[in-house]
Formats: sequence, C-alpha cells, structure tokens
Amino acid sequence: MIFEICVRGCVFLGQRFLVALLSLSLFTTSAWTQSADLPKRTLQEVLLGFVSQAVPVQSIPGNQIVLSRSFRALADAGVFPNLIDGNKDFENRISISEKIPAKDPLADPSKAAALVDTLSKLRDDVQFGNKALDSSDAAVLAAAKLLLYANTQDTPTEAYKSYLSYSDQYKTQVTQLQQETNPATRVSIQNRISQLERDWELFGMRNEIEAALQQISDLEPASSAPLFNEWLTLLNKTDPSENIATIRDALSNSDWIRVSASSGDLGALKLTLKLDGGSFDLPQISRVSFDVTVGIMPHAFLNHPFLTNTRWRTRSGLVLSDGNVVTDDPSEILPRVASGFVIVKNLDITLSSAADRSALVSLGRSRAASLSSLTIKSKGSPEPAYQLRSISVSGPILLAITIDELAKLPNPAVGLNWEE
Repeated sequence: MIFEICVRGCVFLGQRFLVALLSLSLFTTSAWTQSADLPKRTLQEVLLGFVSQAVPVQSIPGNQIVLSRSFRALADAGVFPNLIDGNKDFENRISISEKIPAKDPLADPSKAAALVDTLSKLRDDVQFGNKALDSSDAAVLAAAKLLLYANTQDTPTEAYKSYLSYSDQYKTQVTQLQQETNPATRVSIQNRISQLERDWELFGMRNEIEAALQQISDLEPASSAPLFNEWLTLLNKTDPSENIATIRDALSNSDWIRVSASSGDLGALKLTLKLDGGSFDLPQISRVSFDVTVGIMPHAFLNHPFLTNTRWRTRSGLVLSDGNVVTDDPSEILPRVASGFVIVKNLDITLSSAADRSALVSLGRSRAASLSSLTIKSKGSPEPAYQLRSISVSGPILLAITIDELAKLPNPAVGLNWEE
C-alpha cells in the first residue's frame, strides 16, 4: 500500500517553525498502524491517522513540562465559518482549549474543569522551601550571579543587558502580534519574531542566561515567591482571544503539508452524506488529499519558570501533575492540557464510481452537510464543490486538538526547610 506525503515547506507552530519534515517522500506503510488508539471508522479518524504520519506529534516543539503529546479527534470537527473574529459560536466551539481534557477522549468536554479557574486554586495554597547550601551549591550560585551581575544585583553585566534588550524586543513583537489583525502584517511580525529568537540565542546568550536565572531561582533563599507572583500575574492576563489568534496565525501561514492517500490505505472507506433532507450512502472512496497544519497555543503561564522551580509545594497536598500518564490520581488538578489545533484545508475526495446525482443536487441546496461525522457545510462556511465522482472542501476544517501530558509538577527538591 502506498501512502503519499508531499511536503511543500514547513508547518507554522505558534511562533516557531517545524522544518524536520522536509525530506519525506513516498514510502510503503499502512496508516492504520500509526495511531492504534484511534479506530479507523470515520473520515475524521482516517484523516487524523494520516496527519499522525505527516506531522509526528513528538516532532512538534513543546516545553520542558511536557512528557508526551498526542492528537485527539473533536466531536464537532468541521469547517470554519468565513469570519471567525467576533464569532461567538466559533469561540464557544474552540473553548475546549480553555478546559482540562479528561483522560477518556470520549468524555463530555462541557463537563471539564476550566483551566484558569483550576490553576487559581494555587493562589493561597503554595508553600515555599529553602535549602542549606553546600559548597557545590554555593559555587553554582556564585557563578550564576557572576554571569548576571557586575557588582551588586542592581548592576547587570553587559551580557545580561543584552539578554534583557532582546527580551524587551520579543515582548514588544508578541504584543504587536496579539493586537494585529491584518494577515500579511501578522506574517511579517511572525518572521521578525523568528529572526529575533535566533539572534537572541546567538548574540543575547539566551540559553546561558536563562540557565543562570533558573539556578538562582532554585538556590537563592526567598527567590521563589517573586516567581510565583509573576506567574499569577500572567495567569490573570490569560485571554481567550489567544485561541482565535493561534488559528489566525495557522491560517495565514503559507507553508502547509500536502497529504494524499489512495484506496489501499483507505480500507474500503465508504461515507454517508448527511443533509437537511436525509442521508445518502456514497460509493467507496478511491483517493483523499488535503493540506494540514498545526497551530500551537502560546500559554505563557505554562512556560513560566515558576512551574519548574524546585522549591515549592502545596499545603493541601494537591499537585498539578504526578507525571504518570497511565492513570489520573485524585490529587492531580492538571494532568494534561489542550495545547493546539489541527487544521485541514483543500480536502479533495475522489469516489470510485459516480454518486447518486440527486444526492449531489441536495448537497447544493442543503443548509448543512456532513460526511459521516465531519461537517463540510454550515452557516457562514465556504460552499463545497462537487462532481459525480468527487467532493472538494476548500475549508478550512478544525479536525482535532493536540493534548500534552504533563511532567511531575511541582517537583520539590529533597532536604528543603518549609516555611510555615
């Protein structure tokens, strides 16, 4: 069986680019075995299986609190409306990203706890600890301070000044990106951010400075509380409009991965065309092609160093995550997060024989339409195109979300003296 992946460029992921897929070519395999946890019964699940091959989830940049990442099909997968900004129905549809996903992918997402409300439970529950430094710890702390400060902690070194300058520029560009709505201007800002990040690492000693900051945070007495306050400030600034911004960024990206699968990989896939006036069984599918990208949400409060600081715990015994991805413990309040959106466009479906002409005529007249569970036509969405042996949906289509299983948080160091 031949599964074809044509890579045009790279996939935009939040504010970083995935370029590891440029060498993919034709290969013999079965898409059915790549995502064994998803039964391949619907078009949505079949597409997601192919996406798992085209965009391996572990190749998508994450952060140090992520243990593993997976794709999860959406129950209401389907086309976007033409105008997503200010569209309350669409905002409600993607609000799943603002909730904590259940372990069971079939659980009702409307009953999930709100992410920000859950994290706010830490506000009066965090306890800080200090550690008596041995000679090795003292040497590490001294070296970290030497990199950051010239004489006192009020006088940054030239290296730290350069780092802070890049940090300020980065924050300015990110703020502009969040406020900008023009697609072309957003792409320009995204390119500036990518270049700025490269320069920051090369000339601003980003990795070295941040390592030193983390060492000071871990070893310096009373340095954890300010981090916690910074984190709470970020949490309070969380804006649901970031979801729309993430999707807008993904849509404006010019580089998508083109995926094509022929009949051998489709497993005799047959679909039902569901319309206002009834349902029609379609002939077997002989080929499916589509473009795919993944938009990763920034979630600044999940990238903050407070979470990885090793000198805090909760008084109540609650944890964000215990680091066990197999089962959930009652003490966990954040074992996983929804981190991004899987988006498809230019979906082309070729049938092995002619469809019922009346079914296609009804498709043109119907106000809503779906292929099995995948909505291809709804109020305000682009019209699908069709011939007797083909159906095309220019899209875009919200297909799935990415789920991140989190590492152990908090993960306090041993031998700490805990404050009352």
